[in-house]
Amino acid sequence: MRLEGANETDVRAEIAEPLLAVLGYRRGTSNDISRELSLTYARQSLGRKKPSDPPLRGRADFVLSVLGAGRWVLETKAPHEPIDVDAIEQAITYARHPEVSAAYAAILNGVRFTVHHTSQTSAEKPLVDLTISDSASLAKQLAGLLSPDAVRRDCTPPIVDLGNPLAEGLRS
Repeated sequence: MRLEGANETDVRAEIAEPLLAVLGYRRGTSNDISRELSLTYARQSLGRKKPSDPPLRGRADFVLSVLGAGRWVLETKAPHEPIDVDAIEQAITYARHPEVSAAYAAILNGVRFTVHHTSQTSAEKPLVDLTISDSASLAKQLAGLLSPDAVRRDCTPPIVDLGNPLAEGLRS
């Protein structure tokens, strides 16, 4: 894949969009794509909040939603931009945003694709760290984690059952 002189928009168009289509995501379906989702944190602070604390704003490149199961965030970067602590923190904070509540934060710079669980810190080793050759082979490698079926399997909220169990190990 030739990326000399490519920018973030090229990475989105040439790699991210085809990858998401092969994985099974389409706008307006039960496996939805939200592009450029604006997010606002009313007041970000450490400790007590003050009226002078500034609101924070950001824009997630892609939020992928599997109806009734879960979400993940994909942040794209230009090929010359490293996937460093700042990029990882950006993706994880978008994924943790209350309006998103995603399970995974992924970063794609056209050269590498990393996936972090939202419970991880930016200093921890990613769940996945792949070198990219093309979108089709990348989709095959990621299908077991990020396809709608995988998100349905791994990220569906638990069923809480507070009734008396029928027998040991069974639900009510």
